[in-house]
Amino acid sequence: MQYHEVEVSVLLTDNEEIRLLNFKYLHKDKPTNVISFSQGEELKNKNGRKPILGDVVISVERAIKEARMAGIEPLRYIIFLLIHGILHLAGFDHGGSSNRRKSRKMMHMQKTLMKRIEDLLNIQPC
Repeated sequence: MQYHEVEVSVLLTDNEEIRLLNFKYLHKDKPTNVISFSQGEELKNKNGRKPILGDVVISVERAIKEARMAGIEPLRYIIFLLIHGILHLAGFDHGGSSNRRKSRKMMHMQKTLMKRIEDLLNIQPC
């Protein structure tokens, strides 16, 4: 699926806020690193505005902790989580072990996009 000139909203927050969103919308009472909320129905809106793909919410608090545990630069990891969230909005899924093909395709896209951003921003890869 390809999208051109879509709008994505990004919320950088903490563990408590993302836990509340995770519980309210996904019925999981725990913080997570990233959540994507699709606004796919808005893509059909032809009112002259850019279509809204959706929202990506990232817990910076959790991302920093996970990055440090993995020995990754926190900014690089937050960028990775943003890519991951946007790919979900674009219809990609990692599907767990039940669909390895989907998972491989999403992982490939993540690596490709991360490499492009690293090159663009001159960020050292891990």
